[in-house]
Amino acid sequence: MSYFSDLEEGCPCSIIIIGEERIMGKERKIHHNNMDIVQRLMAETMKGFEPLKVFNYRSKKVKEVLSTDMPKVETVDDKADTLYLLEDGDFLHVEYQTTVKKDDIFRFASYSLRLYNKVREKSEKKNPNLQTVVIYSPSVREEDIIPSLDIGSLKFKSFPIHLKNELKRQAEFNEIVNKMRGNPNISLSKEEQMRLIYQPLFNSERKEIEMDAYYIIRSLQELADDSLKAHLSGMIYVLVRRFLSEEGDRKIWEELIKMSTVEKELKKIFGFDAGFDEGKQEMKESIFKELVSAIKEGESDRFIQRLIRLGDFTEQEVHEAFKKARER
Repeated sequence: MSYFSDLEEGCPCSIIIIGEERIMGKERKIHHNNMDIVQRLMAETMKGFEPLKVFNYRSKKVKEVLSTDMPKVETVDDKADTLYLLEDGDFLHVEYQTTVKKDDIFRFASYSLRLYNKVREKSEKKNPNLQTVVIYSPSVREEDIIPSLDIGSLKFKSFPIHLKNELKRQAEFNEIVNKMRGNPNISLSKEEQMRLIYQPLFNSERKEIEMDAYYIIRSLQELADDSLKAHLSGMIYVLVRRFLSEEGDRKIWEELIKMSTVEKELKKIFGFDAGFDEGKQEMKESIFKELVSAIKEGESDRFIQRLIRLGDFTEQEVHEAFKKARER
């Protein structure tokens, strides 16, 4: 059974399908480098943690997140993604790729040389190492990846990580979800947050990516921390949106606009034009109809209360719903 059918049939709060795409508000625009943006945001919070542990790549913990700004940048995208100074004095350079070009390896080698020349004196080591790790999304074909360069006097080797080949570690993932459902006030570790964000991309099929993303965003609704809930949900959505079907996009979007803080998070982080006001009003009207129907049909108090919270109805609106439910 898919996550969609499982949640829709088993969850006391059923999904309310709006119907036409226009009801969801204005066209939603996301920066074309959405994966890079998510990674850079995560990088900023990695001090004191192993930055790539979620991908089974072990390193020392991050001592400092370094700037990747370099002189003589030729284009807007001619900038390395992430650079860490590790606690042992070595450097970790991380790139994130949703596409592959044959010249990428030259670009990565150039980044490494320029970055090393810029930051090597920040290390207490006399001759620190710099390792380049390139993380590829499921949309990249493995056979197209070129991990190394050898042109005689210059040799360069990156460490490629292909997300769809990473172990999903389903038991670990299920444990995190069960913790959230069992205790809404749970404090998620940095590693657990990264596990939730990247879990969908550990699949090779678009349908599986979509189902995992939807399931996680639904599960995040259990968290009491509205800011964290919106932040993680927004990151997941922006990260996977290119893999979503029209139906999957709509379902996830309906979950997002239920969160009062998610618009702020998406706009702040991603420059996201959402059209939340229109979508939330249409959603509230649909939930109101669902509430009236639930009262009329004698649904459980738990179900009715959840619909009331979901619609953020005032006492007067709840009274109106009960009044309409009594009408013949």
